[in-house]
Parts: sequence; C-alpha cells; structure tokens
Amino acid sequence: NIAITCFNGLVTTGVISNYTMLCGMLTSLVSQIFAGFSASVGHLNAVESEEHKNHICRTLTLGNFWFYGWGAVGIAALSGDMVAFFFGQDYVTQGLIPVLLALNFYMAGMQGVVGMYRSTMGLFRHGRYAMLVTAGLNLAGDIVLGRLYGVAGILAATALARKGFFGKIVQCTGGYRHDLRRVDLLKKNDDGTYDTDHYRMTEYVYRNCEQYPTHELGPIS
Repeated sequence: NIAITCFNGLVTTGVISNYTMLCGMLTSLVSQIFAGFSASVGHLNAVESEEHKNHICRTLTLGNFWFYGWGAVGIAALSGDMVAFFFGQDYVTQGLIPVLLALNFYMAGMQGVVGMYRSTMGLFRHGRYAMLVTAGLNLAGDIVLGRLYGVAGILAATALARKGFFGKIVQCTGGYRHDLRRVDLLKKNDDGTYDTDHYRMTEYVYRNCEQYPTHELGPIS
C-alpha cells in the first residue's frame, strides 16, 4: 500500500484495498480449514512412518492446491463483479490487477502446508532469513517496476520476489573478528618478564589463517 500510494496516489490505494480485502477474507477462510490440521500433523510426524508422513504431506498439498487454485480463479474472474456489487461500478479496476492479485493469493497460499510442517516439526532454522530477503527484493522490485508500470508493476514485483526471479542467495562470506587489545596475550610478571603461555599466542604468531572457522557459520546459516 505504501508503494502504491507513493507512485499512484491514495485514491488508487483505496480502490485496490477493496480487492485486497476480498483476498484477505478468502485467505482467512481457507487458512482456518488447514489450521485445524496442525496438531494432527505434529503427532503424525512424531509417531508415523516416513512413507505415511509423505503421503499425508502430499495429500494436504493437493488439498491446498485445490482450495487456493480455485480461489485464485474466482478472484481473477469474479472479484470485479464482487467489488461492483458491494462498492459500486466506479471502484472496479480493469486490466491485469485482478489477475496479479489472484497470482499473489495463490503463491502465498501454497506456502501454507510448508509453513505448517515447518512450525510443527520445529524447523525454524531452515529459511528463517528467506522472508527478510524476499521483502528486500520485493521492495526493490516495487520501486523499479512501480515507476515503469504503476500498480501492475508493484503487484508483479511481489509475485516475482516470491518466485525468486530477482535472484537467490548462493554464497555467503563471513569472518571472525576479535578485538585483542583487551586480551592479555603477554602477561607481565612481577619480575618484569612476560608470560606467553596464552593458548592463542602460538597460533597468532605462526599461523596466518582463520582461527575460529566455525564462529561465522551460525549467523550465515
């Protein structure tokens, strides 16, 4: 909405919000259906065989596809009539807007089963930065495509970011940086000599390498 307001004005945002409200209501309805499976899926993954778990996952994914697939068709074909019926013909938008809204509705909805398995199985480390990266790419796409194609470009940028069209993270680089100015590598003894028995001292002197290669793996992963 912020991007649409910046590039097309508040009036356009109000018109589009009628469509997004319908999409949100339909999303809430369908998501409630699958929310009831969460506890059962958690128990399933704890006690059942791999074959049975895969079967249930595929079955839920198929059901998710049917609900969100037909919902997307309805949004693309009938959202204009719904807006005209509830709000008036003046608030109906033409072109690709309903189709792009339907596409975003479908793509977001198809992540529901994956998210349910992710939460019930505790797989929170996997893809925990994906949404943040997608949001950044989405914002960049909104700015570029919004200037070129207006509202259609902004909605298309959301779908393209979810699809990974703007790219994916394929390499991360990290390093271990430790300020040693407060570390007593050389301890001064009472007799004026220095003690070099610190366990890092030999490594720092004779090895030009990454001393702690595992430290940066946590933030990167």
